[in-house]
Amino acid sequence: MNKNDIFISDNKDISVFHFDRKGIFLNRIGKKGQGNGEYLNRIDFGINKISKEVYILSTNGILIYDYDGNYKRNYNGMVPHEFFSQIQTGIEVYDDHTFLKQSGGLWFPDTHPKDSLWSLALINDEGFEKLFLNPAHIGHEEEIENLPAPLSGWKNYWTEEEPCINYYDTDFWLKYPDVDTLYKYNKNTENFKAIYVVDLGNKKSKNYIDSHMWIKSREVFNDLFIKSAYHTKDHIYLVGSMDETIYTIRYTKDNGYIQLSKRKEKIITKQFPKIPEPYKRIDRSFILTNDLTGGTFRVDYTGEHEWIFVIDQDVLNENITIVDKNGNNKEKGQIFILLCEIRSFDAVY
Repeated sequence: MNKNDIFISDNKDISVFHFDRKGIFLNRIGKKGQGNGEYLNRIDFGINKISKEVYILSTNGILIYDYDGNYKRNYNGMVPHEFFSQIQTGIEVYDDHTFLKQSGGLWFPDTHPKDSLWSLALINDEGFEKLFLNPAHIGHEEEIENLPAPLSGWKNYWTEEEPCINYYDTDFWLKYPDVDTLYKYNKNTENFKAIYVVDLGNKKSKNYIDSHMWIKSREVFNDLFIKSAYHTKDHIYLVGSMDETIYTIRYTKDNGYIQLSKRKEKIITKQFPKIPEPYKRIDRSFILTNDLTGGTFRVDYTGEHEWIFVIDQDVLNENITIVDKNGNNKEKGQIFILLCEIRSFDAVY
């Protein structure tokens, strides 16, 4: 999303849909097929606002289209199995800088080099230009490489959260999993510079590998873990958990003032066949009060100045009446997203 355009993808349709800021549908970008400019599966997409292009990361590589949906070229001919070594993959486009990202378990520890543990990779027309590795991996590389995801059958394996990437205005912010430092990207040096450090004291996880296994022990959730950071003009919002409490911390940039809000979440367990221990997770989503439709507002995505919640259409239809400029009820259309405006922050001290 930018000041003029909204781009939406749907898991049921592998195209990208282009709207204007009023929600008027403009065109479809990309389609399924095996012809020129087509692909079999879409993995992710990014937007180059400078060249007004859409980059679709697919099983056929990175395909580039203009805003009108016209296919232009294949970005450097790279295909996913040649450069990704982890399960979860994606693309980020910041101005004219293109990044690949990966997380989750390792797929190819035997065929990829040791630097395959990168979280972000800056790429160009010739391939990889620069790799950005999570500092938390230092000293654990061999352990991680010895715990790949199984290609068949069952065994426990190492996995990692997705890096938290957040845009505000013209800034590109990054927080690696398990690293309590917030980095800002410098386009001139093509590096991430540490700007803020979150002091967690002695609350960090004591067992790095155990806390990253797909099947985790219950004790892992007792440690304080900061999952994400969201930037605005005046504040940084940090979201994390300890035990079954989710904390949202608001830091004021100009004076360092800190406010804290918290909510309770149950650790969710699920038993899979032939796996001795249950899978465990906790929802660390960034949750706000939704004063438009009631209930909650979950921050799913961020734009330059927006927090975006993808909301179920039935909820909107039940809670919203759409009227024209004369106050007459209008027929409801397809409403996809809500944008958030922060009105207040309820803090618990």
